[in-house]
Amino acid sequence: MNNNIVIIGKKGSGKTAFGFACLEQGVGKKYIFRCPNSNILKKLPFDVKNIIHINDLQGLENSVVLIDEADLYFDPTEKKVNQQLRDILQLSRQNNVSFIFIAHTGYFINLSLFNFIDTFIFKELSVGHFERERRFVKQMFERKAQQVKGIDQLYMWSEEHEGFCTFELPSWYNDKLSKMYSVRENKKDIWEILKLK
Repeated sequence: MNNNIVIIGKKGSGKTAFGFACLEQGVGKKYIFRCPNSNILKKLPFDVKNIIHINDLQGLENSVVLIDEADLYFDPTEKKVNQQLRDILQLSRQNNVSFIFIAHTGYFINLSLFNFIDTFIFKELSVGHFERERRFVKQMFERKAQQVKGIDQLYMWSEEHEGFCTFELPSWYNDKLSKMYSVRENKKDIWEILKLK
């Protein structure tokens, strides 16, 4: 897999599940960028290392990297960060590195980065999603991507394939993986505090 992928969808649409499944299928060393709970990674059926610093993404070879919540790390208004991402993606094919970006929108992908993305995947979107997308993403995908309904559905666009697909959760995937970026992790839920659970 020498393929840079962007997975877009609303909260709870199965983006992270699909991203981890892509990571498992990837060939080479596997990494996740800034995983907030690296203990979870030890429970996966494949070896994954955590990368903390953006500079460490530039020296990789023969690897697959998952970047969940990508729009948190790559602010398109910050020139330095935008240039770093461009440099990383520009050499990804030569270094045989695939990046899997997961985000609520593709807004962090500006026009100068668009040519480095090989595959766009849309999971179910929130109402009004394309009002917050870049114009070129809206023009290309709005009509089809809005038809995706359900956690097992997706719309894929790449040079090799365009169309709707279904996706089954891997047997090893669990709720802790999808919620590892939650700020409420390891905190009591209000219903637990009130003894309603």
